[in-house]
Amino acid sequence: MQKFLKYNINSATLLIGISSNRQNLTIINMQRYFLLFLTIAISAINSLAQYTVKGTVIDSTGVSEPYATVRIYSYNDNNKPIKMGVTDINGKFKHELQAQGRYILQISSVGKITLKEEFELSTSDKVKDFGSIVIKNDANTLAGVEVVAQKPLVTTEIDRLSYDIQADEESKTNSIFDMLRKVPMVTIDGEDKIQVNGSSNFKIYKNGRPNTGWSNNPKEVLKSIPASMIKRIEVITEPGAKYDAEGVAGILNIITNDKVAINGVSGSVSANANTNESYGGSSYLTTQAGKFTTSIHYTYNKLGKANINKSGFSDRTYVDTGNRFIASTHNHDVNGGFHYGNIETSYEIDSLNLITFSFDGYLFDYSYNNTSMYKMLSSSGDIIYSFTCMGRTPKSNYFDFNGKIDYQHLTSNKGEALTFSYLLSSTNQDQYDDAIYKDLYNFPLDYDSQSTDNKLNFYEHTFQFDWTRPFAEKHKIEMGVKYILRQNFSETTNKYGDDKTFFTDFDHITHIGAAYGEYSFNSKKWGARAGIRYELAHLEGEYKSPDEPAFHSNIGDIVPTLSGSYKINDANTLKLNFSTRINRPGISYLNPAVSESPTTISRGNPDLKSTRRNSIRLSYSLIKPKITISTSTNFTWSDNMYSEYKYVKDGIIYDTYANNAKFRSFAWNLYAQWTATKSTTIMFNGSLRYNKFSNAQMLKNSGWGGNCYADISQNLFWKLKLNANFYCFNSGSYDVYSKAASFTGYGFNLSRSFLKDDRLTIKLGAQNPFSGKMKWSKNRTVQGDVLGTFSYNSFNRAFGINVSFRFGSLKASVKKTNKTITNEDLEGRK
Repeated sequence: MQKFLKYNINSATLLIGISSNRQNLTIINMQRYFLLFLTIAISAINSLAQYTVKGTVIDSTGVSEPYATVRIYSYNDNNKPIKMGVTDINGKFKHELQAQGRYILQISSVGKITLKEEFELSTSDKVKDFGSIVIKNDANTLAGVEVVAQKPLVTTEIDRLSYDIQADEESKTNSIFDMLRKVPMVTIDGEDKIQVNGSSNFKIYKNGRPNTGWSNNPKEVLKSIPASMIKRIEVITEPGAKYDAEGVAGILNIITNDKVAINGVSGSVSANANTNESYGGSSYLTTQAGKFTTSIHYTYNKLGKANINKSGFSDRTYVDTGNRFIASTHNHDVNGGFHYGNIETSYEIDSLNLITFSFDGYLFDYSYNNTSMYKMLSSSGDIIYSFTCMGRTPKSNYFDFNGKIDYQHLTSNKGEALTFSYLLSSTNQDQYDDAIYKDLYNFPLDYDSQSTDNKLNFYEHTFQFDWTRPFAEKHKIEMGVKYILRQNFSETTNKYGDDKTFFTDFDHITHIGAAYGEYSFNSKKWGARAGIRYELAHLEGEYKSPDEPAFHSNIGDIVPTLSGSYKINDANTLKLNFSTRINRPGISYLNPAVSESPTTISRGNPDLKSTRRNSIRLSYSLIKPKITISTSTNFTWSDNMYSEYKYVKDGIIYDTYANNAKFRSFAWNLYAQWTATKSTTIMFNGSLRYNKFSNAQMLKNSGWGGNCYADISQNLFWKLKLNANFYCFNSGSYDVYSKAASFTGYGFNLSRSFLKDDRLTIKLGAQNPFSGKMKWSKNRTVQGDVLGTFSYNSFNRAFGINVSFRFGSLKASVKKTNKTITNEDLEGRK
């Protein structure tokens, strides 16, 4: 039963539902009004008469000028362009204008003289075709030219894909979590579980440095952070030697908006609520005083009733006896919330020296009750035993804190940087569960109640030095060393009835030393990177009880990386990567404390070793002003991955972990974004994969899985913006025992910005508005000593509102080039 309770807690989702029972007539009318509104809105698209200006930009030799900046001003206002964009790879541009009148066309490009031309449009002359426009060289202005380019949302480098959050209008009202659905190689299933490259085992970095709190609780934390704080999200599927070798599936590197110097104060506030009885708000403030720049952020979100499954039903059969175990659970009285805060400060000593400080904390607490009924039947259908369980989780607290200090020094050699860093990460978890058994029939245990009080404390100290040195224009070397002290402390008290109490006090200490070296080459067409990293880990485990012996072990890992890229032309790129990643067990896998229920006995395994996973990936990208395509295929394998080890003895399921599984996976990923018209953008993000698992018990499980997320964005009249999305997810076989449930869903968002500079934005959202209030999902166990299904009922439909407001004076100026380059390196960009 304890195992079943834990499964319900870990399966808690933010699936969307509705807050209260509504009359059928009200729902039908609401759906009709919503559908009528969509019909009227879409029919009004492009209803206004349009005027066109177009042309082709070439240089003095007649060669086309790709990605030149094109601005169109009203003849009476030269300060703010009414249209802005870039020429395509052939130097062509085309813009639609809504009104007749006199205009000014301005074209600029690096190393060219800025060109201005006047033109006029009227009802009798709606199209202005400039034909070929010659833009001349101007070496004197090269250093001072301002380049404003409408960059594509997705860009590719030798080791990563980047999604430009600030270029996406939805970032004004969405959270980071919402935006992740659009990021290539990232998927979110129907239970809001995040996967990178098809795996839930990944690391999250913030500005190029690991963030333990974000990695441990990605769903909750990323839902609480407004996307407006973020500049871009990088998916590093083949991390180089400079990154920690841990993180099997790769790294999500989230880059915050710290590239702008601010004169004055700027900030934003937002609030949100939905019909799942969930609500929250956030605030963000940035200010600069002299050489100090500081940003502060705080978010609170209340736990709604959709944050945990409404009910669950389990039906499993024991292979050896044919006995059948049936359980049903109803969760209620859910209460809780989570807080997130962040402070970042930088001090620019001079043009060559910079110090940055960052502190963030995350607090999550919840409580809930459940009622469960259990029944064991013989193969002939007779009742062997039955009971009812009244379960409570009156206390569950999780607190995470991270602090980071970086000192960066630039040398007189362009691009050379030395960085010294210290990072403190800590996690404190305190949870209490209890259960009372009643309505007992042939109850198999000698107690009628139990409780578990579990306290986990984690501390990690990291010291790191990095050196980057470009040379001979096309080459760069990077070297560094790192030391990590990782401390896990676990105290668990299990009480069974009034007479049996067991206490486990377990400490696990890990010392990690690492050194790396990496060489990279980059020319106009070719790119290459080769690196090697060595990590030595010393593990110590100690029980406070004299009955359990202490243990220790040393694990050394050599982690190579190799990547190459070929730029076919300015729009097309091919990449080939090989990488090895490792994963070390955490305290929850290692903790030997025994958890017992009427049907299961569970414990961790302190003898676990690190695992290795290898991957080969071939990628292709096409990036043009109107269309972006990124696709890849990869093969991944591991021969010692972690796996649950389950077996049945005397009718009890024993459950632990072991390095006994083999894994093979073939995957294909596709991202496409198309600007169909000036008002319409279509995006697709999906993957298809085949997974195969096997273990030392000679069990095998394999199957196909995949996911998709499609989004259509349409600009309407009156500055309205409509988004429609659809998603589907099926991970197929996700371990040697089980096959996962499938999920589908859809939603609509309607938003509009108000006031000067669009400072106020309001978004209305509907998730699965024409579907049922609740939905059932089913996971299946298809291998092992116990076979069966687990079905759960969760909230499916919701309507919500989000309001955000920006305030203050924001006068931005790009930092000096040398500092910008160095900060990019600090964040991990190549």
